[in-house]
Amino acid sequence: MDSKKLTIQVIPGNTGKIRTWTLSSSTVKVFYVFLFLLLMIGVGLFLFSGKIALQLTTTEYLKKGNDRLFIENQQLRSALTDLDSLRVLHQKFGNLAQTYLNEGLKVPAQISLPEKPPLASNEQVENYLDKVGERLKNTKKSNARPSIKPVIGIISQKYSQIDNTGKEHGGIDIAAMINDPVYVTAPGVVTYSGWKSDYGITVIVDHGDSYKTLYAHLNRNVVKKGDFVERGQTIGMVGMTGNTSGPHLHYEIKYNQKTVNPEDYFLKSL
Repeated sequence: MDSKKLTIQVIPGNTGKIRTWTLSSSTVKVFYVFLFLLLMIGVGLFLFSGKIALQLTTTEYLKKGNDRLFIENQQLRSALTDLDSLRVLHQKFGNLAQTYLNEGLKVPAQISLPEKPPLASNEQVENYLDKVGERLKNTKKSNARPSIKPVIGIISQKYSQIDNTGKEHGGIDIAAMINDPVYVTAPGVVTYSGWKSDYGITVIVDHGDSYKTLYAHLNRNVVKKGDFVERGQTIGMVGMTGNTSGPHLHYEIKYNQKTVNPEDYFLKSL
């Protein structure tokens, strides 16, 4: 073979004819290029198969990790549910203790309510509320006096502090979790349940004896106008509707149409 040609001979083991092929230099170059490409393809396939195997291994590892995290998440959800149940029980027992330990406070007597028309007009509803209000006036003053905390939480803004609008704060703000239950602080009649300007979703309750309470920024309300509610009954859920920067309950007490400090009505020992 010279430097420019490639000669290929096939010599059979018997007396067959010897076959000879002579390839030109250009054909030899093409042959070498073809061999090089085959080598590169082989190396590429080897590397690609290794990458696929690594991805499959990683995917399986991530799947097992995800399954483990899912189980841990379920366990955490269960623990949080149990904790939330304990918080609700704590609130109920705290309200019960405040109700019975507050000086002069007696168990609210059952009030016989007048029959409310099933499909009442606005005038009939107002008349109904007037009748209920008259019966509330006949209850003992201790029953009408708000005496429990309306929600479990930390007081984030106190009464009469200047708020972010430059006005005096007519109630207190109690920071709590979204959808924490809000409890009415004394028996009474719901006189308002709906959206109220900057207050968002709001519930107002008339307790008689010149007492009224307001619960604002609710996520939702579970009572309607005209409902009679007992002390400690859930009337809504904590939210951040209206003009607010975070989830909390805005709580007000009015006595003789003037706001008073709600903290003065909480039992100090609890």
